[in-house]
Amino acid sequence: MIIIGAAVALAVLAGGALWWALKPAAQHDLGSPEAVSAGEEFAADLVDGDSAVTQRQTVASPDLFHYSFDEEDLAEGADGYPFVANQLVIRTTPEAGLTEAREIADDIGARVVGLNIFLDQYQLLLDEAVAQDDLTALGDEVSQRSGVAAAEENLVTAMGPAEAGGEWAGAWGPALGPDSAGNWGMQALGAPAIWEYADAHEGELAPTTVGVVDAFYKKQWHADLAPDPTSLLPSGEADEDSSTHGLHVSGTIATRHDRPTGIRGVAPNAELSYASTGEIRGDHGGFWGWAGDKVGLIDRVSTDTALTFVVESGAKVVNMSFGATSSEEGRKAQEGDEAVQEKMAQWADDRAEALNGLLERHDFLAVSAAGNDSCIEEEIGNEERVAPCTVVGSFDAGNELKGAAQRTPLGNRLIVVGATTPADGGFEIGWFSNGNADVAAPGTDILSAVADDGYDLKTGTSMAAPHVSGLAVALFGADPQLTAAEAKKLIVGTANAAPAARWDGQDDEKTSAPIANGAAAFQIALMTAEMDEGPRKGFIDQVSSGAVTASDTELPAPLLGTWCAPGENGDGQADCFDLQGHLAEQGGGVQVVVTPDDPTGRESISSTVVLCEEGSCDERDERVQLRYFPPGAVSDAGSGSPAHDVSYPRIAEVAWGEGGNPVMGEPYRLTLGAEGTFPELPFASEERPSLADGALDGAWRPAAGSAPGGVIIRGDDVFRTSGQTEKIFQVTPDDDGTAFVDVIAAGYSSCAAEVGSACAPLGRAIPAGTPAAIPGSYGIADVPDRDRIWNAQSGELLVREPLPSAADFPAELRGEWCAKNDSEECFSVEALLESTPTAFVSGTSDSEEVQGAKDFSLCLVDDLGSGECTTAASQFLRYFPVGTEWDCAEAGRKGELPYGFTSCDPDFTAEHDPSEPRLIVLPNHQHDKQYVDSVPLYRTGDGAGQ
Repeated sequence: MIIIGAAVALAVLAGGALWWALKPAAQHDLGSPEAVSAGEEFAADLVDGDSAVTQRQTVASPDLFHYSFDEEDLAEGADGYPFVANQLVIRTTPEAGLTEAREIADDIGARVVGLNIFLDQYQLLLDEAVAQDDLTALGDEVSQRSGVAAAEENLVTAMGPAEAGGEWAGAWGPALGPDSAGNWGMQALGAPAIWEYADAHEGELAPTTVGVVDAFYKKQWHADLAPDPTSLLPSGEADEDSSTHGLHVSGTIATRHDRPTGIRGVAPNAELSYASTGEIRGDHGGFWGWAGDKVGLIDRVSTDTALTFVVESGAKVVNMSFGATSSEEGRKAQEGDEAVQEKMAQWADDRAEALNGLLERHDFLAVSAAGNDSCIEEEIGNEERVAPCTVVGSFDAGNELKGAAQRTPLGNRLIVVGATTPADGGFEIGWFSNGNADVAAPGTDILSAVADDGYDLKTGTSMAAPHVSGLAVALFGADPQLTAAEAKKLIVGTANAAPAARWDGQDDEKTSAPIANGAAAFQIALMTAEMDEGPRKGFIDQVSSGAVTASDTELPAPLLGTWCAPGENGDGQADCFDLQGHLAEQGGGVQVVVTPDDPTGRESISSTVVLCEEGSCDERDERVQLRYFPPGAVSDAGSGSPAHDVSYPRIAEVAWGEGGNPVMGEPYRLTLGAEGTFPELPFASEERPSLADGALDGAWRPAAGSAPGGVIIRGDDVFRTSGQTEKIFQVTPDDDGTAFVDVIAAGYSSCAAEVGSACAPLGRAIPAGTPAAIPGSYGIADVPDRDRIWNAQSGELLVREPLPSAADFPAELRGEWCAKNDSEECFSVEALLESTPTAFVSGTSDSEEVQGAKDFSLCLVDDLGSGECTTAASQFLRYFPVGTEWDCAEAGRKGELPYGFTSCDPDFTAEHDPSEPRLIVLPNHQHDKQYVDSVPLYRTGDGAGQ
């Protein structure tokens, strides 16, 4: 084909009639050395060998190449923003093709410098720059010619990766290590379940090409990615950081995990094809950063070339992460600049048109990042949301796709991806993520590949999109029969067994996207791969609605598959069950009710699943109650509860122990490709202590959104963080396994003395596994995997943690410390916690006054009830390691004492022995005219040698 392509080039130059007698190059030819060589020869012939043009052309084949604009090609338009002043982009009918494009070029004084035969698109370079109005008029005139579908400027805009920079990056702490199995993003997607299947069925997943359209330069490729992937790279050199974003995205999808120091991408079967968007960088405003940074301008032609390249190279999935949030144009759009909004919406709609054109030739799934905060009303102060929320199709004020992106075929083959961020118990929608997404995936502090074979954490919807792209690649590997539209149905239909998570920070009426569940979607793909065509289509349609019919029961799609206990049973096999089999065994008549454990809907991480098998489900013995945990959701049901592997979806049964108390059973995790060994549900057998029996010892801390405060309970003593001490008066069990706790208020000896004032409700003690009935108006997220105390009067939800112990304190402070000359003057953490159970270390720092020493602040009581500790409620310690000297008088002479003191009284310098570690208790305030030195304490046991 390449040789023929070169011959056709000569025929076109001679008469121009034969080009469309041949079809575009075969998929595998694009980017090959032969195709590039033939393309470069043909492109040079079109401009008579002009090296000023050819050195700025990016060539994939004779069918696909473009000319990269530069600063000198730009002029300021009527709206104050740059435009390409010397180019016209025309789209012809297939019949007209290059012949018509060359005739137009001759007529208007231009040359054909780029062409995309697949989209009937031709890039014309004018002999001289013209004003924007004149360029528009020229386009209108050309559009009237026979065989021309459209003629417009090469629209350029300040778009870039949807990556959250600045203060967002790293705001929620690091990932869990260089191995992606410990990366929270992979865990939250359920990727380890896919890896486990792939490793056990090596070579069975069909290789699937994924196209990544991003910023790339070959010199920046990464050792963890497959060498020599199909690629289209711009000519010339570029800034070093231009490849970092593209490498990071590619790493999330396809890193191979075949190096000891490497990481692992979502899709074991991914084959990469990548193409770079053309860009120039200059001082145009903020882009890939904040105002004042260099801005990257990308144009219509180079982006369409990149999209075409990966699709025509065989990509079944195309990952895109364009955004505009940090650019000047993006800010203008948010502020309501109609001209900029129209320009950006047009650019977005153009991309949708290009994708539609490619979808007429090939079936593929387009995955686009939702963008960062360009739709958040609180951020922009507008009553209506403004375009662009994403730059693959524009959105109307109701946040619905409009224009080309809404039309078939793109409408059902585009997934817009928002971002999740870690939260207590699992994750929630990231505050920076736009609310226009189909699904949300991990996007905060994602560990992946960057330049020089390195790794880094990045944040943004750009980091979320490749999780979904990788998932789609894995689905096509499991079931190669899937169409792109069907793959989208599986991804969206299995996202959350509970209602969609709400957009964090928004009011209760505005919802965001359901959270992608990769393990559940992959399980469905394994099932569809075994089905005949007829049942398969109907089954996929059911999954897209979120539930399938099992017997006559609606079963949520994420609950399908086989669930196995870890380890082996006595027969050397794993105990497994499947809910579909269980429901079939019941023969119908079973009702399944799924309720998110967070009644506010803000997190919707885990869910309570009730199977009503007999009667009305009003009585406990008429129902089977399960807890469902999607991948990434944490379960901490307290002491005695089985451990959970958060990398997998899990089901645990809630049974009822003695006294009617709930008992959380062993977690059964979704095991891809396994078969259930029995249809009956395993029942929990291990009991936990009942809260109704008064087993309330622990540190009860406020949950997120709760009123401040908290208590320490030890036996019957209740220590409030405000410093008050109360007594438990009575614990009243209820039928649902909860218990109401009353306390004797501080200052009273019994409740009988003054009923109504001496007795106070501490709240309802709710064991792990039982949801708390918290009205949504409180805005408090329940933590159902933990023991809790809920007080509706104060709006306080307390979550149990272990009692603080000396082990929670730094090693430097442990043990008993006493003065050498006074055995009664001592300090120990154990004694401190005995008298003040609420004490904790509130601050640690290197001493500013004594080189080599460390200062510790202990918060004894929260005397303001605000979670903070004042000086009066604190204790300050200074630790002197071996070899650290102290001379109080010398420090005064050097001006090193605090508050400007120059002398000490008393002065305990003589009692310091630098050959031993020492501890001093600093006074909270220095009131005298001289510095009050502190007597050094020496460790007498339980920690000597620290």
